[in-house]
Amino acid sequence: MSYHVTSQKKAFIEHKEGDIWEESGKTWTIKNGIKKTVTKMESLRKQIITPIACPKCKVPNMKSQVHKWAWNTYRMCFNCVVDMEHEITKAGKLEEYTNALYKANMESMYDDLEQFVKDFAKQKTVVYTEDGVKENWIDDTQQTIEQIGNSELHQLKLNIEKINA
Repeated sequence: MSYHVTSQKKAFIEHKEGDIWEESGKTWTIKNGIKKTVTKMESLRKQIITPIACPKCKVPNMKSQVHKWAWNTYRMCFNCVVDMEHEITKAGKLEEYTNALYKANMESMYDDLEQFVKDFAKQKTVVYTEDGVKENWIDDTQQTIEQIGNSELHQLKLNIEKINA
């Protein structure tokens, strides 16, 4: 339980476990009886940190690297991933499953490369020659780099479309 005085009314407001409120330009909450600020990074922190126990099967210790990998990839422990893939194999859908994973990875890579091409085309490139001379390579029209990048992206898109065809 926490009390605070509002700046305008000078009245006490009681807050309970889990309440969220604004005070002095910050967002606050009470967690385990302790008043703390809610940061912008809170949701990111929850995604990155591996839990102590698997939420699915309650494996008590997820400190090993395989559990951390499984958590970051599948949001479950490695044992649950093995069980899930075993069930997929028993159902005869392993090839479909692996193709879907491969396609999802390729699409993610495509999105990353597309953003990279756009960003790289806007940059000024500085190159140092063998003689130590600094050269500024500038593509004012931004067409050369984008043309090369877009042709490679188009080829990658065609390869992605062939996966489940």
